Amino acid sequence: MARWVGESDQYFLNNAVHLLDEFLRGAEPPAEAQILFGPGKGHGWNPEELMDRLRTMQTRLEEGRPQSTSAARDSYFRGRFLHASGCPHCKGRL
Repeated sequence: MARWVGESDQYFLNNAVHLLDEFLRGAEPPAEAQILFGPGKGHGWNPEELMDRLRTMQTRLEEGRPQSTSAARDSYFRGRFLHASGCPHCKGRL
């Protein structure tokens, strides 16, 4: 989990994020969380550009994705979706 908040948040949300930070630091099992506070920053502050954030999210998703064989993938999808005859992706396997 990644959260960030400006310390000068106009809606005082930084107070709640401090409580969340305190809770997560003592959580059992330990939480995989990153909380950033922006000194002097207001509501809507972001520590990184959108594309950087999307790349980080993609990396995290790929790290947590279970590795499967193509046979397992094919058996999961077989019969679940309608395919046109001659579908180039299925190559007649379904």
